[in-house]
Amino acid sequence: NYRRVSDIDRAIQTVTYNQNGIDFTREYFISNPANVLVIKYSASQPGALSKRVAFSSDQSRKSVYTDGNEATITVEGNPSDHGSNGLKYASKLKVIAEGGSVTKYNDSTLSVNNADSFVVIMSINTNYQSDPSTSYDYFSDENPLDKVEDAVYAAVDKGYDELYEENVSDY
Repeated sequence: NYRRVSDIDRAIQTVTYNQNGIDFTREYFISNPANVLVIKYSASQPGALSKRVAFSSDQSRKSVYTDGNEATITVEGNPSDHGSNGLKYASKLKVIAEGGSVTKYNDSTLSVNNADSFVVIMSINTNYQSDPSTSYDYFSDENPLDKVEDAVYAAVDKGYDELYEENVSDY
């Protein structure tokens, strides 16, 4: 009852399975136009989805904070092998549930409770910039958190269906 499909024609990965008489589906794609990862969880029975969505990283120099009201997890940091004035990274993840609720579970985890379906939208970026000159100016002053927040909230405004259609057209 478990099936994974890589649909190259539609640029999407799908997992389907049945558990206790309920059909579950997960769909994954990475949208180049929107610069986000999109994951959709759905079930054949209303209220059947209760999951935890978390962010983890082996990087020790990071801040992770979860906002239960906004249903977001935000990460900012510097790679362990870079100084504080070098490479910076940021990530933002947002959960949008249909039915049920999304609450803060802990500092790096959201809890989705009794949802009919839910979508996870995530963006990751850095302040790295290509520098073909000899000045070796590889890190911009731009905050990568601004980029990921812009990408995530623009994707949320589009919604899953529009993101998916845009992704297929781009592919």
